Amino acid sequence: MGFTETMYKDFNKECINKFGNIIGNTIISDAEQMLEKMISEIHDRNSETIRWHLEKCLLPTIAMYLALKKRNDTCNVAYSITLNICQEVAVKQKKRMQFIGNIPFGYSIFKFLAKRQILKMYPEVGWCTKWIRYDKEEIHFNYHSCLYKETTDKYQCAEMCSIFCANDVTIFSGFAPNILFERSDTLANGNEKCDFHFKNIRYIK
Repeated sequence: MGFTETMYKDFNKECINKFGNIIGNTIISDAEQMLEKMISEIHDRNSETIRWHLEKCLLPTIAMYLALKKRNDTCNVAYSITLNICQEVAVKQKKRMQFIGNIPFGYSIFKFLAKRQILKMYPEVGWCTKWIRYDKEEIHFNYHSCLYKETTDKYQCAEMCSIFCANDVTIFSGFAPNILFERSDTLANGNEKCDFHFKNIRYIK
């Protein structure tokens, strides 16, 4: 599987534009070899959703980061380049969220769909979810374990997990102005949970 089959279709172009053909193609080749090996080792826990997260998002991001980190001339900028590539994708996802953020009764529509979609996209085989609140004012749940944290730990790049957390902030900002997304803790920062708060703007004083 190449990067064109993942969420990061522009990775190859970014490498060539930033580093030129010789260095860029070397990084691409290293990243694709790493990705191929990671995918061959996938444990999808008998879940198509887990496989999707790993193949399309998680492992490609780790592969590009480790390939950049491998080279002396790109090691110091590996995190920032990976973050920038991921944020470009997150901004596109944010734009799709703006429909809910701008229509009347956006929070009510989000509340009607949220639990079903969250449980579908983040199943219990990859995330330990505790629901705290689900009412007209706020949807609040915590993750006490996370596939993304487990996988970045597995490949000894725990610092990478914060990139995925940053993606959340960007994507969910698309729900404004109807819905305010807030979070104070993350597993990536060493907290015991990731807390997700989606607040109905009508009830915020």
